[in-house]
Amino acid sequence: MYDFCKNMLNKYKFYFFDFDGVIVDTISIKGNAFAELYKDYGDDVCQKVITHHKAFGGVNRYKKIKHYHNEFLNQDISEEQVNDLAEKFSNIVIEKVIKANSIDGALEFLNILKQQNKKVFIVSNVPEKELLEIIQRRNLLDYFADIKGSPESKIQNMTSLIKQFEVDTSKCVYFGDAEADLDAANNCKVEFIPINYYKPIEKGYINFEKLINDWNINYV
Repeated sequence: MYDFCKNMLNKYKFYFFDFDGVIVDTISIKGNAFAELYKDYGDDVCQKVITHHKAFGGVNRYKKIKHYHNEFLNQDISEEQVNDLAEKFSNIVIEKVIKANSIDGALEFLNILKQQNKKVFIVSNVPEKELLEIIQRRNLLDYFADIKGSPESKIQNMTSLIKQFEVDTSKCVYFGDAEADLDAANNCKVEFIPINYYKPIEKGYINFEKLINDWNINYV
């Protein structure tokens, strides 16, 4: 059981989460996977790929692969080639993501929300089929009212969920770690709280352990 010393939990009824870097610590896993895809092009290209991935965590892998070919290799790439590389990327990361550590405090916070009967959603740029497999195999399905991934954008998915679940956006918050998450929240007029964000933003937290402490949520 928990003792809720502040009214922060009651401020929100609907909780949206990104997945990579917010629920599960996957940033280095996926950065290394992109580097693996581009290893034949040399260390300089691999480093550019890793740096870009860290800075643009909310951009989906298909757009990143196009960008890396166009900007770092000065090469055009077909949709078929993009899909082939995206499939290789998936094969590299999926088992590693299933076994990856959770962000500190994430599971505890999800348990708190479940106990409080909050509506909780995942909005991610991970391909939806892959996302569902990962969440199922990590035994997290019961925490979420719905889970959305690509090919739809985060804005499209959040808009759809808001309509489907009749979400009151004034009582809604989105936890994310990238510019794309901030953009989605702003577009949908939802409050944004950064978690593990790569840029310093007011009200942000390095993890949910820090958030739980700040919100004075304690075991009793």
